[in-house]
Amino acid sequence: MAEFYYAGTVSVSPAGTTVTGAGVVWSDVLAGDTLELVGQRVTVAAAPASPYTSLTLAAPWSGAAQADAAYVIRYDAPQRFTAAYMATQVRALVAKAGIIEAALPCYRVQAVGNAPPGAPVAGDMYALGAAPTGAWAGKAGNLAQWTGAGWQFTMPGVGWLAYVGGAGLYVFDAGWAAFPG
Repeated sequence: MAEFYYAGTVSVSPAGTTVTGAGVVWSDVLAGDTLELVGQRVTVAAAPASPYTSLTLAAPWSGAAQADAAYVIRYDAPQRFTAAYMATQVRALVAKAGIIEAALPCYRVQAVGNAPPGAPVAGDMYALGAAPTGAWAGKAGNLAQWTGAGWQFTMPGVGWLAYVGGAGLYVFDAGWAAFPG
């Protein structure tokens, strides 16, 4: 969640408690957040209701009238920091992370093949073919990454992708095959 909101402009009358927005959607504003306008800060008294274009201030506006003025709403209401609120935010973040983790990985590899290179460079990765030899023997289909001291192997899942610069994309399904198209 953003810490600030500043889209659009606001208008407020001297000693007024209603702030009207233009080009705003204040659906995330909570009672206790802070409106900053022309160097002054005023607490928001109540969360806005649909259509989320006007705010009620906790104290009357003490400055001069403002029309179509730039502003900032600071998301700093105390309830944003309660355990229940934070738990809700963590659950939302975990759900978003699950979407990302559900995506199939794509690795950049040096080549798809069966024979280890003669002089691998630390960090280089290879997609192993169906009949690997030498240090790769018995690791068919794995991804092999040179650590600088030895090979680290990872068995890919179905649908994982490997990209070989200049040679294209490969997909894993019991073995590496050129990606169609």
